[in-house]
Amino acid sequence: MFVVPVCDYGEVQTRRKRFYVFGSTTEGALGLSNLLKPGQSFKSVYEFIHHPVRNPFGGIREVLDIEAGHGFTLIRVKGNNKKEEMTIFGTGLNTHSQLGYHAVRVGAPLGLLIRPVPISSLPKSTGRVLAIGCGRAHSVLSLEGGGLLTFGDNSNGQCGRLPIPDEEYFGSRFTHRIPPFGSTPDQDVVSIVSKFDIT
Repeated sequence: MFVVPVCDYGEVQTRRKRFYVFGSTTEGALGLSNLLKPGQSFKSVYEFIHHPVRNPFGGIREVLDIEAGHGFTLIRVKGNNKKEEMTIFGTGLNTHSQLGYHAVRVGAPLGLLIRPVPISSLPKSTGRVLAIGCGRAHSVLSLEGGGLLTFGDNSNGQCGRLPIPDEEYFGSRFTHRIPPFGSTPDQDVVSIVSKFDIT
């Protein structure tokens, strides 16, 4: 008879949530900048990680939800104070402004973010985010009482608006708002499925 060993790891700390990542590092979607910019902890650039590695961002902010697109990641976190109920962070590819507008200087938008940064190009009246979704190169947020916000590639209408021929997505500050589906809280969107070029 085979006996499975039982390991006691002690008390689990439920106050701190941790999350682990693995896979391709080249687009920065794992949010571990030290894998792409070697320093003290890693001596060389890693193209992939084939085992779970703890992302320290989970120890800094309380992560509520994570969604992965094609080479980028959206992270929904709890706010630091009562005014800031929730915040959305993004990391990875931003070649279609799927993580909003980010620039180190005027006229020089970033196409790659190698660590989680707040998506600051959202309207100030965004409110509480209920759900997030990622496609190939677009992002979708559901707002409490506010419908949906979409940004990024819309070449196939995946952002819920008519495609514009030859639209330039890189460096775009445009955010599309889809009105609420009803006027009561039970009609808010609470789950989003967004893959490739559909939502």
